[in-house]
Amino acid sequence: IPISIYIDLKSLYNYLIKLSITNKKRLIINIILIRELYKKREIIEIRYINSKDNPIDAYIKKMLNKVLETLILYNTLII
Repeated sequence: IPISIYIDLKSLYNYLIKLSITNKKRLIINIILIRELYKKREIIEIRYINSKDNPIDAYIKKMLNKVLETLILYNTLII
C-alpha cells in the first residue's frame, strides 16, 4: 500500500526534499530509512505539516490541539 507521510520536523523535511546531508546521527537514520522507502515506492508523497496542525501531537505530547478537536467533533481533517 503506497503511503503519504507528513513530517512536522522542518529540518528532516528539508533534507529529504533537497537531498542534502547532515552530521546529526538520528536525522541521518531517518533520512536513510525514508529515502529507501521512497525508492521502493512504498512512500509516494512527502509533505511538511506545521506542528500546530498535526493531530498526532495530541497523542505524543499528551495535549489536545485544535486539529484533533476538529477531527473528533466534525470528522474532518484539513492539511
